Amino acid sequence: MVKTLKLLLSSLLALFLSGLLVLSVFFAFLQTQKGKELLTSALVHSAQKQGLALEIREIKGRLPFHWKLYGVKIAFERDLILSVERIKGRISLFSLLKKELYLKSLKLSSLRLEHPALFSPLALSLDAKGRWRDSWFPLHLFLTAFLESDPRSTLTLTATRAPKKRVSIELSTPLGGGKGELFLTSQNAIESASSTFFFNNPVPFSGKAHFQNNHLELTAASRAFQVGREDFSSACLSLKAQPQGERWEGVLTAEMQSDTLPIAMQANLSFDPGGSFALRDLDLAAPKATAGGSLQLRFSDLSMAGSLFVQAKELDRFATFLPGSRLFGELGGEIDFSSAPLQQTALLLSLNHFQFRELQAGHLLVKIQAQDLFTSPKGVASLNAEELKWKDLSMEEGSFQSHFEGERWPFELSAKGKWKDPFTLDLAGAYLATKDQEEMTLSSLQGKLLQKEFRMQKPFQVIWSPDFLKMTDCSLHFTGGYLQGECLLSKERSEVTLKTEHLPLDLLSLPFTSLSLSGGAGIDLKLLSTPEQLQGRLNLLLERVALFQYGQESPLIAKGSLSLHLDDDHMQLHTHLISSLHHFLILSATLPLSYSPFPFRLQLERERPFSAECVIDGRIEELFDFFDLKGQELKGHAMGQLFFSNTLSSPSATGGIRILDGAYENYTLGTSLKEIQAEVRGEKERLVLDHFVGKGASSGSLSATGEIALFFEKDFPYHFDAKLENVGAIDFDALSAQFVGPLHFDGTLHDLAIKGKLAASSVLITIPDELPTKIPELPVTLIHPPSHLESPPPPLSIFPIHYDLKIKASDHVFVRGRGLNSEWKGKAHIWGEDTDYKGEGDLSLLHGVFAFSGKDFSLTKGEITFSESGAQMEVRGNVQVADATITAILSGELTSPSLTFQSMPAMPTSSILSRLIFNKDISEITPFQAVQLAQMIVTLSGDSAPNLLEKIRSSLGVDRFNLVSTGAGSDEISLQIGKYLVEGVMVTLSQSAHSSQVIVEVELKAGFILQAETQEEEEGKFSLKWNHNY
Repeated sequence: MVKTLKLLLSSLLALFLSGLLVLSVFFAFLQTQKGKELLTSALVHSAQKQGLALEIREIKGRLPFHWKLYGVKIAFERDLILSVERIKGRISLFSLLKKELYLKSLKLSSLRLEHPALFSPLALSLDAKGRWRDSWFPLHLFLTAFLESDPRSTLTLTATRAPKKRVSIELSTPLGGGKGELFLTSQNAIESASSTFFFNNPVPFSGKAHFQNNHLELTAASRAFQVGREDFSSACLSLKAQPQGERWEGVLTAEMQSDTLPIAMQANLSFDPGGSFALRDLDLAAPKATAGGSLQLRFSDLSMAGSLFVQAKELDRFATFLPGSRLFGELGGEIDFSSAPLQQTALLLSLNHFQFRELQAGHLLVKIQAQDLFTSPKGVASLNAEELKWKDLSMEEGSFQSHFEGERWPFELSAKGKWKDPFTLDLAGAYLATKDQEEMTLSSLQGKLLQKEFRMQKPFQVIWSPDFLKMTDCSLHFTGGYLQGECLLSKERSEVTLKTEHLPLDLLSLPFTSLSLSGGAGIDLKLLSTPEQLQGRLNLLLERVALFQYGQESPLIAKGSLSLHLDDDHMQLHTHLISSLHHFLILSATLPLSYSPFPFRLQLERERPFSAECVIDGRIEELFDFFDLKGQELKGHAMGQLFFSNTLSSPSATGGIRILDGAYENYTLGTSLKEIQAEVRGEKERLVLDHFVGKGASSGSLSATGEIALFFEKDFPYHFDAKLENVGAIDFDALSAQFVGPLHFDGTLHDLAIKGKLAASSVLITIPDELPTKIPELPVTLIHPPSHLESPPPPLSIFPIHYDLKIKASDHVFVRGRGLNSEWKGKAHIWGEDTDYKGEGDLSLLHGVFAFSGKDFSLTKGEITFSESGAQMEVRGNVQVADATITAILSGELTSPSLTFQSMPAMPTSSILSRLIFNKDISEITPFQAVQLAQMIVTLSGDSAPNLLEKIRSSLGVDRFNLVSTGAGSDEISLQIGKYLVEGVMVTLSQSAHSSQVIVEVELKAGFILQAETQEEEEGKFSLKWNHNY
């Protein structure tokens, strides 16, 4: 018995050791390269049986307990591909002995999910651990994912399996997230579920979902959000569904509440996970708009069946969804789908009185009848347009038709309208797209443009691909000339030929509304390039070119030529331009360059030597007509010669140019100079202004020196120092000034900064008699804009000028207008850009008068302050009447001060005005005078001063224009007209119905005024009076 037991134990031990040895050999074999290759083949073969295409680049690790798989790629059905760069996992040995798979850990790195439905591949990473048994899922799962095109679009998913088959799920992304829980049956089917969720973008909302007893309910809501410019107070969505056999049936409703654009939607849903998705009885309603229909999508072949329609009477209601865009018109459309035997699609879209941004159309009609539209389309498409307008192009009618079948799309286009002149266009051709290249063939082209007929002589093709571009021989004849050319651009060889005679230059001005160009040109172009060499030539002949810019009275007439030769690494250029007055500009240059045959590119080499010569003898305004000086004009006769050498990055200049009889206008500042004389010379990397002298438009002069640095990368920076001598540098309606002192100009081609400390020799600030009426800007919507409505030329952009000026004036600062005539002194600091300038400083009154209703108030106090908020003034003046001293006060904004009165002794305003206007107390005036007094009070209360007399005085150019009473107790009125002969001496003529007087007033020192009057009733006699202004 003992021997038998020993023998049995020995056998069992031998069997165990043998099995252990076999396992050890097997495990050892798995660690070899050959074992891992066999294991890879087994896994691939097993995946093939499951209908999966599996690729594994490499297997590492201590198999079978510790796995490392690299370069794993799984291709599923429907073009879904999962790529994993690395998989790491650890398996429990004891669970394997119990025929269970227990993952101690599983980590997948650099997952990549690709599918045609994803516009960008989805990148993921996964950590998991737990038990896999009976098709169960891990105990704990942590997943992150993001779109490769936007790494910020992160998705985080955490799932935990709790006891009793309860699963908690939490989802977090930058757009939103949620959490919920599932309860499972013993067969791992979902028994019930509930969750809450929220989203932050694009519209913030939150909701909840609940599933139990085969009923699903989902609700979501949002408060106070904005779409475009539309403010919605709330929105809600509701979905109720339940299974019906293999399908889910439900109802979807949604509402968006807004004061101007409420939207409501309702539809019935049907979802078969293995078959289709259907949207039935869709009803979408908004103000003046509705949409609806039914649609079914079949998953097996992605085919659709059903129809949808839309109708909107006022598209401008929906412009709020497109900020910055203009949208008007009426829309109606319908699309029908059928899927037997192939997918059939019919689209009809109609737009009336339509406008989107700059495009306008009286009527647009789109029709598409297609078969198998999303795979291999065949069918007919057409577009018809009436009263179409885009910028300066107006089209009375136009049509486009295409018959497409597979890769080939024949088309026809015809149009009739106006583009500066009436035009017609008819063309026919075909578009062909293959896997390797695209092709456009024009079989016919003819029409009329800018009163010139054109016709293509034979068909030609344009063929392109990523590797080449080819245009076959194109021959186009037009009235009085022709164009012929062909080209081939490729990596191996590029060849271009072009020849024209009498090419109408009018075509170049079509896109521009601010200029008109006419004339003809002859072109002869030949270009050949390979990776080893570049050869080419261009000869251009301009035949009497007429350039007419918007706002100019006469065009610039010129003719000229350009000759260009390319030879490997350099280019020779010669240009000769002659104007109608026999002035000319000659430019010759040898320039270094580099090139690329495909894509063809020419580029100047800035670090290699070059040479150039410029000779000019003519009017510089004709040259600058080709450039936009942004609110400035420069004239004069220029003559001279400049030479350039060294490199383009660091050029050196010699020679010089003189400017004679020049003129300069700055329309932004009102600055004007005439009789300009200047001399410019080249000195290495600079153009030096040695001499510049110009006279002001009315008086004074300006002289300057400076230089321009020839640095292209820095936009040619310049610096000039100028000296002003009583020259008018500012001339606005409200401000004109002459200055003495230095000014400094620093700038580039794109901006200018002016700094200086100036003394004002004469300044005139004018208070406008009336401010322009402020017309409110009312939003105007043209419901049916006429097709002939022309848009004005766009405003010319202003060259940015930055100011930083400090100004001081000891006198001769005059403030006039609204009856005020005064002289001031003070200082100011002005800064800003263009007409948007600001200032700070103050002015104090020297002396002056304020005229009101025939009375001259002698000014006693005055102050004007400048700040960023504007200019404020306060001026006081007194006048003596029979029984009181009246003070006038002008205060408030400098451009629109308010007028009030005070008196000593104190009196109401009506009594003060009665004494000022009629020299009477209010109790003594007549009914007619009472009406005049009431009008004056209304005028003053409405801030509408000055009165009619002040307007007449200003228009006549006299210093005094008053209506006064001839004496106490008299109703007779005299008219006074006065003018300063010299400063401080005024002569006034007073005329009534029965008498006339001459009054001479002399302003003495210390505030005394001497007044002499003739006495007509006592011939040969006069009276002398004096008064004193305290």
